[in-house]
Amino acid sequence: MLRLLDAAASSYREVRPRRPGLIKVCAHVHVTGGDGPDLTALRVMLVADLLARVAELSGLQAFTAYVGGDQEPGSLDAAERAARLLAMYPPSARALSHDLLPDPFNGPADVHVVGPDARQDPVPTGMSTAVGAARLGGVAGLGGVARLGGVAGLGGVAGLGGVAGLGGVAGGDALMARDRPGEGTDPLAVRLALMAVMHPQPSDVTAGTLDAARQTLERWRNLVAGWAEFPSRPVPSGIKAMIRERFDRLDSAAIVELMGGLAGSEEVAAGAKFEAFAYADRVLGLDLARAIGRPGGLRDAPSSAGQPPGR
Repeated sequence: MLRLLDAAASSYREVRPRRPGLIKVCAHVHVTGGDGPDLTALRVMLVADLLARVAELSGLQAFTAYVGGDQEPGSLDAAERAARLLAMYPPSARALSHDLLPDPFNGPADVHVVGPDARQDPVPTGMSTAVGAARLGGVAGLGGVARLGGVAGLGGVAGLGGVAGLGGVAGGDALMARDRPGEGTDPLAVRLALMAVMHPQPSDVTAGTLDAARQTLERWRNLVAGWAEFPSRPVPSGIKAMIRERFDRLDSAAIVELMGGLAGSEEVAAGAKFEAFAYADRVLGLDLARAIGRPGGLRDAPSSAGQPPGR
């Protein structure tokens, strides 16, 4: 049962799709000025992506639309490019306003994902859930402006340059990966950093939080590669229930915390950990299986797990 914090009622409500088996999600993507999508806009798209993934995990078909408001032509192109770098599903439709969406997407949406200023996002029908502002803090010269430079490839998203592939996120070169000269930070580290805070709350992304997210991502991928060498085991029912309960209220921060605890647990078999992380990654979208089969993928595997068969 998917429950979201309703911006209008300031309380959690059950999401009730109008059509059985189908949920329609509308992300209101606002771009300020001519710099391209800022970090808050990227976060709005990320919450819509998480919502669609959770719905699909529950057996629903998800239609997601990006609505751009009154913006410059091509602004949604930049937003969608940045979203792809953060492994977001492409939208089923997009338009400058909800009224301009093509059939069958121009009907009432079940959920509107809006920014922190709900007055910019009139929601005629359906539930709305608000996303807190995402800001860059502690980056010299950027102050509180939502800019992420240094993440390779995100340079064109207001401030996300230098994060490998985010060079089109307006701002460029503020958060270069200091320990990897010449390389940008994995864009999925930005995804993880944004998911580590509950979406209704403001999020401050700093060089430190981004570096911590990158290290966590690398560690989890190495652990998953190590666990893949062990016989598969079912996910303990209690752990799977905790994962689903957090997904059903779209609490990505609680999921990140839960998975961090599970990674270090000595009470859960390696094969069960692998299956749990594979299951959670269907929503988290962090490509946690990336290191499987690569040299060095076992270096962080916990010694308590023992050795895989044949070793």
